[in-house]
Amino acid sequence: VLFRSKHEGAWNAHAGGAAALMQRMRRDTSVKVSLKRVPVVPGKDDLSNFTFLYLTGLDDFKFDAAAIASLRNFLNAGGTLLVNNGLGLRTFDEAVRRELKAILPGAEMKMIAGDHPLFSAVHKVKEAVYTPAVQRLTPGKKLIDEKVPHLEGVTLNGDLKVIYSPFDLEAGWQGMEHPLAKAYEPECAMQLGMNIVMYSMTH
Repeated sequence: VLFRSKHEGAWNAHAGGAAALMQRMRRDTSVKVSLKRVPVVPGKDDLSNFTFLYLTGLDDFKFDAAAIASLRNFLNAGGTLLVNNGLGLRTFDEAVRRELKAILPGAEMKMIAGDHPLFSAVHKVKEAVYTPAVQRLTPGKKLIDEKVPHLEGVTLNGDLKVIYSPFDLEAGWQGMEHPLAKAYEPECAMQLGMNIVMYSMTH
């Protein structure tokens, strides 16, 4: 079951993308997968029975105090939060970094090293395949090594519990081609998504 976190922005950016990922997990792994998606509102809904939350969007958003406390408790209790930047937009990126600082004061989001177990949880992903919009980025706009997957994360109690993709994964899961999307190409996105879900289930 995929628990999708609601917020005041465009929280359901690519309808159907996450379901496509779950279908691929069902087809290619032995993991028992439900295709059900459950929207939850941190601060209003009880997160204590959840182990994995998915947050995505396109624009600015802000969590209230209750949502911040709820998400902090979720993460400190061992839950995993996957955050996807829909279309790879700067406005959402800035909001994510701001809100994560509020949720986990003092925690540092770092690049996930290429030899991290996440990158081999199901598929061995050593090189990223990005859309042309990412390939056109220059070092002056954003420092990025185009040959490696660009994922960032926060480690809590020795395990990676926040995983953030500044480039869109879900568009790839859906097989969507958007000329301006800063994203992963579909097969690369799918393999990374499967790895993230599998890693979160085992850590």
